Amino acid sequence: MMLAIEGEYSRSASGAAARMASATLLAILLASSGVAVAVEDAMQTLTSARFVQSAMPTPPIEGGMPVSLPDAWEVSRPIATGYGWYLLKWIPPSLDGDPSLFLTAATMPSQVYVNEVLVGSTGSPSEKRPSAWEQSRAILLPPGIVHAGVNRIAIRVHERAAGVGGMGPVLVGPSQAIRMRAYADLMWFVVGPAIISTTIVVLGLIIIMLWLRRRDPAYGLFGFAATLWGLHTAISLLPGPLLPQPHWVIWWHAVYMAFVGLLCLFCLEFAGVRWQPYRRFVIAFVILVAPILYAAAGFDALVPAAVYVRATAIGLVIVALAAVARYAVRIRNTESLLLLATASISAALAVHDWLIAQNPLVLRPLWLVPYAALSFLLLVAWILVDRFVLALNESERLNTDLEQRVAEKSAALMLQLDDTRVARDASEAANRAKSRFLAAASHDLRQPLHALGLFTDALSRRVHGAEEVQLIGRINTSVASLESLLSALLDVSKLDAGVVEARIEPTPLEPLFERLAGDYAPEAIERGIKFVVVPTREVVESDPVLLERILRNLVANAMRYTQRGGVVMGCRRRGGRVGIEVWDSGPGVAQDERERIFEEFYQIGNPERDRSQGLGLGLAIVRRLAELLGHDIVLRSRMGRGSVFAVWVRRATHPVFAERALPESLTAPLRDRRVMFIDDEAPIREGMRCLLDSWGCRSTVAADPEEALAIAAGMPPPEALLVDYRLRGGMDGLRAIAQLRDSLGADIPAILISGESSVEELARIKDSGLLLLHKPVMPAKLRSALAFVLMK
Repeated sequence: MMLAIEGEYSRSASGAAARMASATLLAILLASSGVAVAVEDAMQTLTSARFVQSAMPTPPIEGGMPVSLPDAWEVSRPIATGYGWYLLKWIPPSLDGDPSLFLTAATMPSQVYVNEVLVGSTGSPSEKRPSAWEQSRAILLPPGIVHAGVNRIAIRVHERAAGVGGMGPVLVGPSQAIRMRAYADLMWFVVGPAIISTTIVVLGLIIIMLWLRRRDPAYGLFGFAATLWGLHTAISLLPGPLLPQPHWVIWWHAVYMAFVGLLCLFCLEFAGVRWQPYRRFVIAFVILVAPILYAAAGFDALVPAAVYVRATAIGLVIVALAAVARYAVRIRNTESLLLLATASISAALAVHDWLIAQNPLVLRPLWLVPYAALSFLLLVAWILVDRFVLALNESERLNTDLEQRVAEKSAALMLQLDDTRVARDASEAANRAKSRFLAAASHDLRQPLHALGLFTDALSRRVHGAEEVQLIGRINTSVASLESLLSALLDVSKLDAGVVEARIEPTPLEPLFERLAGDYAPEAIERGIKFVVVPTREVVESDPVLLERILRNLVANAMRYTQRGGVVMGCRRRGGRVGIEVWDSGPGVAQDERERIFEEFYQIGNPERDRSQGLGLGLAIVRRLAELLGHDIVLRSRMGRGSVFAVWVRRATHPVFAERALPESLTAPLRDRRVMFIDDEAPIREGMRCLLDSWGCRSTVAADPEEALAIAAGMPPPEALLVDYRLRGGMDGLRAIAQLRDSLGADIPAILISGESSVEELARIKDSGLLLLHKPVMPAKLRSALAFVLMK
């Protein structure tokens, strides 16, 4: 409601101000016009004179050539400069009253003599030329200087520039009549334009304030156009130019043309028409005015160039006003008819003023465009303010309706939130149940798979037939696929649980690239594609293990989807970051799938869930690892051309690395090493015994810590412990290892083997600091881990 009141106040205030200004101006001008007509008959107009080109300081008596006033030097003496005298004769009809003299137009410094007596001047002959409002002068003649018969009037002039001087008719008569004529002249030529400029500036500022509230282009264009025109008119009334010539003339035109351009663009916005070619021409015209006039000044053609510039501006304004007229005809109401009338009058008077400007004999022209344009601008401003108020009222109504609808929606939303809260609690309960189920199912699945891996590896060392070896190879392939699936699921579970910690350190990319090249080159050769690794010596800040896991998943993903061409891995540096990029020539990724491919189990072009094409977990793990490390993953792709996955990593500022030689213990054989394995399932124990024996270990197996202690009695303690995490009777691997160490009195190296996937248990194992192998454990991984703990 306050906005509506404010808008109504703005509209009424601006409308009242506009009406008051226009009414005051109209009253002043009408009064001055009536005064001028009333006193015109009481004065004599002297237009016949003689001109003497002379520098003599006193009025000549006779001589010279006859001239008719007004006398424009541009026409009568285009190359003349210096001093001269205008000699006139005046026979007063009577000697009643105090006579006075009025110079209607003296465009150069002038001194007026009556009967050889200096009575007044428009400036000393050595001073600058008078400004526009100083070029007319009312002079009260001293008593007794005028006598009956012929009186001689001599006007001494001085012009420094060639062809620019001029003298208008001289009026003589009673002082009262001369004063009234001077008053009318002042109103038309000075006060009227001053009032117009002030009104237009205030009007423009009001519209600019409305534009700041509404941001409608029409308001901005009109506000700045009106303000610019008002200031331009006010500056034109100053006593002298603000810049030396020709700069003043050039920039006077440039600023005026800027107003014209803004006004033309406003008219198009106001009328709702586009006219793009016309818009572009207007903008280009405004920009080029100053360069064109400077170029013309260089060829001494500034005056004719300015004439053509003003003519072009009039043409542009007429076209713009035609758009406004079109709008007015389409609306057809009183407001639009007034708009059409004022626009037409303004266009007609613009042509009139341009024609007057071409007549050199009009020394002091009266420009009519500001008077007509003021009505046009006032009317347009009233329309804009009215539109603004209507918009405010509509906005207030919409706000009220919106508040009511928001209150209704809020009430409905609160009910939905209650339902959502109930559903969320049920979802969280289901999620907890799912986690417990996955943990149990994961363990139960891993146990037989773990045993199967142990038995197949031991069996492969005891058979030699080609068919049997091939069959065992297929079994190992299936076991490896299952192991990959369960490991990926466990990776996702661990990352979501937050039990994976990143150890950021300076990481050289060169050894990492070499390992990937060696691991994936055979697969590339087998698939008939190229795998190229671009060498690099960059060092980045990252976790080397987790970063390698990211790159392995990206390379494996690129290999999987590349049927021809190849895969390229390299890096590029930008500032303080290094982008590790994996390029492929695969089918590409559509725009709407670039986010979904990072979801779990989502694969492009594999609705049948063919396991040979992967599991759909690789990129999900990549995103989680990247978030953990604080790296950015960027995907660019073109359909049918391939894709590029980039990992952006911070570049190491002080990379210092110590050479690490692989301990001989890691590569030494496990023969004759004492290893004890504890698991509550007999098939797992038997499989592990066969595997350890095939490696040459001196193995012992037990179902629980008590059996292990009984077996170990009377013999050297084991050198390493392999313990399953979940044992019978509620016992777990952590307590079993602690019990064995206490009983045997030695800190025996130990490895936990687990199929757990629950967040709580994984966190507990991590806190223990023991090495953990996830079921199913591949024999090669178990052998490496066993060699590692034995070395420690």
